[in-house]
Amino acid sequence: MDVTYSANARDLDRPAFEAHAERPNRPIKLRLQPTLLRVKAGQTLGNHRSWSGVSWTLECQTAEEAIAVRLALEAFFAALGVHGAAAVEAALTPATRPQ
Repeated sequence: MDVTYSANARDLDRPAFEAHAERPNRPIKLRLQPTLLRVKAGQTLGNHRSWSGVSWTLECQTAEEAIAVRLALEAFFAALGVHGAAAVEAALTPATRPQ
């Protein structure tokens, strides 16, 4: 599995602090929704479309917590690239999870 990380903003942390400043007494909602590159028959270029029905919402209480989530996601995706999905899932899944 190949994993590519792109971070092209000068200050990656600033959006988290701005989100907190905009709503200081409310959680920072971080939404993750994967997209899949889809190419129509006969075409060479495609478009990314949302993976229907798949999303995660995390509510972070502080900008620092949101930044920590971003850093943890960087580590998670790097681990996927190094170890593969099955190994990462096995390492993160509790033994008591129902099969």
